[in-house]
Amino acid sequence: MSRQTPAAAKKLQRWMDIVTALLQRRKGAITFEQLRADVAAYTGDADPETVRRMFERDKEELRALGVPLIQAEVGDNDQIGYMLKAEQFFMPY
Repeated sequence: MSRQTPAAAKKLQRWMDIVTALLQRRKGAITFEQLRADVAAYTGDADPETVRRMFERDKEELRALGVPLIQAEVGDNDQIGYMLKAEQFFMPY
């Protein structure tokens, strides 16, 4: 049986938190700042630029794993947001 390293476990938790936060939103995209509030690893006193880079890596890794993370405009002020449509995302049994 393989054991996860603490870093791998933290990354997996971030990925699960991102997916959970996006699936809880029923309509429309949410900004990174809104998502950041829902992902425990992105909160706290961490440098905002470090957190942003972490999210960019997480986002690309999730997409590489087949998670259909969509980038879209939020509201009228042309902010970039993210969404995950439940009907496009499922986990096999």
